[in-house]
Amino acid sequence: MTTEKNEFSAEAPTGTIAGAADKPTAGNPVQEKDKKLGSGCLIAFLAMVTLLFLILCLLPPFGRVRPETVAFDCRSILQTVYRSMPYYLSKFEGDGRELPPDWTIPVMVQEMYENDGRNWSYFSCPVDGHRDPYLAFPAPVSVLLNQAEQKPVPILMCRPGSHGKYGTNVLYSDGTVKILTTEEAEKLVAEQSPVPLKLQKTEYMIEQEAEP
Repeated sequence: MTTEKNEFSAEAPTGTIAGAADKPTAGNPVQEKDKKLGSGCLIAFLAMVTLLFLILCLLPPFGRVRPETVAFDCRSILQTVYRSMPYYLSKFEGDGRELPPDWTIPVMVQEMYENDGRNWSYFSCPVDGHRDPYLAFPAPVSVLLNQAEQKPVPILMCRPGSHGKYGTNVLYSDGTVKILTTEEAEKLVAEQSPVPLKLQKTEYMIEQEAEP
């Protein structure tokens, strides 16, 4: 009796490629894509969190301007007023007039305000969401002239304590702005009695302040 040879005895099992077991299995393309997508999302999320953190650090709380920024703006306004003083005084020379000997800083600044289109923002301190008229010292206007020959004196200031721990801004006749503590500012007011400017608001100013 003849024994038939099994032709499949030495072949790999059906459905299997010979030698495939000896090669490393390649990664699943779908899984690799999911991993890359997940890594990209994580990086984007971390970037967004970092950006949000920086924005929250830089923005003022509850939408209000930071107190230190308001104090800085106040100093800038005082210096702007001071820079406009020589121009205003030069108009007297241009008109052939002489400065009245008894002319004081409060009178001059008051006239500057009234002749400058009543620009409220240039003659008042920005504080607590509103404008507060500056205090003017009763010094003669002559302190602005021949500055090299005389000691600087205070001419304008914001109210003591307006900017809290960031100090009270005081403008001097040489153009410098000194930052005093509330106690120092109160002492200066008690000694020299500056008066608040009389700033009358126009209807346009009131409407502008009422807008959100």
